[in-house]
Formats: sequence, structure tokens, C-alpha cells
Amino acid sequence: MKLSRAKILVSIFILIFFLTLFIISLTMTVAAIYKPYEKPTLHHPLGTDNAGRDLLAYLLRGAGTALQFGILTPALSIFIAIFALFSIFNIKTERIMNDITNFFIAIPKYPLFIVLSFALPPNNWIALIVLSLLLWSNPFRILRPTFKQLLESGYVKSATILGGGSLYIMRRYLLRKTAQLLISQYAWLAIRAIGIQAGLAFLGIGDITTPSWGYMIRNAFDNPFVIYDGEWLYWVIPPTICLISLAIAFLLIAISFEERRYRTTYVSRMLRIFW
Repeated sequence: MKLSRAKILVSIFILIFFLTLFIISLTMTVAAIYKPYEKPTLHHPLGTDNAGRDLLAYLLRGAGTALQFGILTPALSIFIAIFALFSIFNIKTERIMNDITNFFIAIPKYPLFIVLSFALPPNNWIALIVLSLLLWSNPFRILRPTFKQLLESGYVKSATILGGGSLYIMRRYLLRKTAQLLISQYAWLAIRAIGIQAGLAFLGIGDITTPSWGYMIRNAFDNPFVIYDGEWLYWVIPPTICLISLAIAFLLIAISFEERRYRTTYVSRMLRIFW
């Protein structure tokens, strides 16, 4: 239990750290007003890119984009999944929702998102909503068996007989009993959202005017001079470390809550055996 708390504290510290970096970046300019390809100096610790933007300011501002997708995308996806899980209260609706879920699980996410990015305006908020609509099927598939199992439990059936509606059952019993699973699914989705956003930005898809760690790495590969001159250390390594660190923060959250959930399940089984 102490180890799980330590993991959560470390993850919270990392998230607060990146949030602080983003707030600091708001006092800095990411406009192309400096001399291009400047080497690291005291005024520009990471130098400037080919457009004359300060790489440190661009790196710190990219934390805001990563946090935007890492926090809001899984939240919206979980909300859609929970809304879809109301279908378990009706057999016909559940069958239709299962078919819809299988469709979303089967379709390839990256190619579809690339096609949609050309059809939709380049805006991070639109990309965030589209990504949430593509990722909700995974938590639905994982949460549905647990919700169905709880729905067959004695106390839920008793509450239903006494007049408890689907909203009351969902809020009072199902969501409370699966809180740890919900948080772990939230963290796994956050990792996927951050990775997809960075990957699409690396491909040059989306709003390239908004600072992004993926586009910062892409910019280095678009300038061979940076690779051969050794400047890639300042263009590639910092955003890569930031991406890995932010992913580790959500990974620690997912592992911690999964450990708690499995430990609780194991203890309850042992009590049933020996009681």
C-alpha cells in the first residue's frame, strides 16, 4: 500500500511539474523573432530553431498541448463509455451498443484520424473530440463485464426491486464499486492520447501552429543540417524525455490503482475461503 501511494505521489509531482512548466512558458514568447539556428546560450539555453523560435519556450509551451490531450481526452472518452454503459439496463439497446463498440474497436485509429484531419479544420479541440470518440470503445469493453457482474449482485437487485432507477443504480453502486478500475482506464487512455497526438504532430498532421513535442521532433528531421551538425541533441532529446516522463506519470497511476484493485480482489477471495 505504501508503494502504491509513493507511485501516485511521484506521478502527481510529475504532472504538477509539467503544469508549472506550461505556466512559466506563458511568460515567454514562442514567436519567430530570433535569429535561426542559434546555438545554446545563456539567453537561449536550447538555442533557436530554423524559424527563429526559442526552443526552450517552445518545449515548455508544448507541455500544455500534451496535458490538454492527456487530461481531457480520457475524461471525455470515459464519459462517453459510461453513457454507453447505460445500455446494459436494456437487452435490445445492449446488443446494438455491442455492435457499435465492435465496429469502433475494429477500425484502425491512425488511418481514420489522418483522413479526418484532412476533412476537418486544423484545431486541437476538434482533434481532441475526434480522438475521444475513437477511444471510448476500449474502456467500454473492459468496464462492461464488471458492470454486468455487479448488476447481478443481490444488493443491486434489491435496490432495483425497491424502485431504484438506472441512474441511481449506476451512480450509487456501479460507479462506486469500479472507481479504481475507472481511474486505471483513465490513465491508460491518457498514455494513448499523448502518444497519438505526438505521433500525428510528428507526421505534420493537425494544428502545427500550436507548440507540440511531436512537431518539435519532426522539425529536427526536416532540417538535415541539425542532424549532421549535432544540434539534434537540443531538438530531439528534450521533447522525447518529456514525452516519456509524462507517460510514466500516467503509467504509475494506472499500475497503482490496478494493484489496489487486484489486491482487494485477492483478499476478498482468501476471506471467502477461510471464513
